[in-house]
Amino acid sequence: MVAFLVVAFAAPGRARADCGPFAWVSAPEGSIPRRGMVFVHGHDAPEIRWVGAPGRTTVHEVGRDVRRIDYESFSADGLVIDRVNLEPSHDWRPKPVPPSVVSIDHSRGTWSCSSWDTVKVSINQAVAGFRIVWFYEGRRDEWFEAARLSDGGSGSMLFLGSRNCGDRLIDEAELHDGGHLELYAIRFDGTEVRVLAIPDAFAYPHDPGFQPWMFLTAGAFLLLLVTLARGHLRRALGVIR
Repeated sequence: MVAFLVVAFAAPGRARADCGPFAWVSAPEGSIPRRGMVFVHGHDAPEIRWVGAPGRTTVHEVGRDVRRIDYESFSADGLVIDRVNLEPSHDWRPKPVPPSVVSIDHSRGTWSCSSWDTVKVSINQAVAGFRIVWFYEGRRDEWFEAARLSDGGSGSMLFLGSRNCGDRLIDEAELHDGGHLELYAIRFDGTEVRVLAIPDAFAYPHDPGFQPWMFLTAGAFLLLLVTLARGHLRRALGVIR
């Protein structure tokens, strides 16, 4: 079987962004293990509420704006974290194979007071969080991050680089220069597995940004449209006469 890794580059432009730190809960709506963990990003004091009987939770700060919530549901019917409804289940099982990268997308742009230069890594399983190990010029760095859900909750995403309003995970200059990335998925039951199909050399070139030829091309296209419009107008006036 041949696996294809899709790498896409987005030209600078507008995208939906906010002028403040992003915040999210890593868990999808629905089933989770009776005992496990959930990651949250950007919540100083995540709201945690048990449904039915009480359970037990412990919050650990594992990175800048990143918290891991260890929980044990006992006989509780549900767990609500910042309005995300979770259902502890004895039937929850991890996938039998490790998650794999399905796409890597590079995006750069600005919107209002926000700006970003990111690399989005998408994988084919929903996971609680990521452990990121980055090697660059002989240096080794490690971070934890809450996963962001994708594909309706069946997959997960991780954004690297300059993400929004000073929020950064791996310096974007290092990402463009290139380094070695090891990515580990942390499942909702707390087990950790290495993500497959990460390129050996994780490097992305700078976007070219606005170039003079873009202006010339746009101007030539506009001139063509004006010329065609004048021709149609002259023919229409000739018919009227």
